[in-house]
Amino acid sequence: MNPGRAAMRGRRHPLGAALLGLGLALAATPPHPGLAQTGAAGTAQDQRLDEALALADRFYREGVERGDETLLRAAIVTYRDALDLLPPDPTTPDRGTIQQNLGSALAALAEWQPGTDLLEQAIAAFQAALLARTRERAPLDWAATQHNLGAALAMLGEREGNADRFQQAATAYRLALSERTRERVPRDWAMTQSNLGNALALLGRVWQDTALLEEAVTAYRAALEERPRDRVPLGWAATQGNLGSALRFLGEAERDPVRLEEAAAAFRAALEERPRERVPLLWAVTQDNLGTVLGTLGAWRNDPARLEQAAAAFRAALPVLQAAGATDLAAATAERLAITERLLDERATAP
Repeated sequence: MNPGRAAMRGRRHPLGAALLGLGLALAATPPHPGLAQTGAAGTAQDQRLDEALALADRFYREGVERGDETLLRAAIVTYRDALDLLPPDPTTPDRGTIQQNLGSALAALAEWQPGTDLLEQAIAAFQAALLARTRERAPLDWAATQHNLGAALAMLGEREGNADRFQQAATAYRLALSERTRERVPRDWAMTQSNLGNALALLGRVWQDTALLEEAVTAYRAALEERPRDRVPLGWAATQGNLGSALRFLGEAERDPVRLEEAAAAFRAALEERPRERVPLLWAVTQDNLGTVLGTLGAWRNDPARLEQAAAAFRAALPVLQAAGATDLAAATAERLAITERLLDERATAP
């Protein structure tokens, strides 16, 4: 049996919704400069290609904005039609751009569809795009495709329960960062750092590797340098939440209360931009994570005040999780609350 798959069997991604919003952007598709054909036939085919690309890009953007699967499917069909209008050489820049955008549309549709087929097609499209979007020819385009490839691999790893896919994703993200530097493209750099942190945090937890968890913490903190709260409040909160999760796993693995205090601080920071009235489910999940950290600190330190804080966080989260229909999360929170209340009762009755 594949050891990575075995390690993740039955697990959900520990960072919850962190895999959403992975920055799967379209490549620029300027007007086509001309195919190998000449004369009226070539001009007509150029025009058909330009029209197809403009239509596909519009389908993609509107499909993502509206959450419309029909539009995303139309984008996929139209990108494939555009590929049929090109010469078969896989290394031409036009083919690389269209393959990149096809992969983005497939990966976006995969977020709403179960199974792995769409993600496997997206990965194949990104790999095909890299035949044309080489590092030597267009380093930032190459890096963008590596980033998108990493995102699709991470999504596939979650669906398959296969940690090896996250290792492949981490490799793709690191390759992207070799050209996506902070100095050149700071926001893209931060996005890739955050996604790298997601992959490393999962691997560190599954493989019980604290060095990988340390790398994840470093990646998240790097991302926060270019994702300030005042500019991207929701991105800042998401990264704070993921940082808190990585610090929690690291603190538990090393039995280090300082790490858990840092995790609690990160979760509290995330809650500042995750109010219950705006994002109730994310608020509840973050409250549950905060309660877990506080409960562990309370148990380790025999600290009733921390345990009371943990119980309060669990009590706040539980009805929101139940109302959202998150039955598995709600059951886990109820169990943690019961354990915390039992610890408090034992300390209250101790001589």
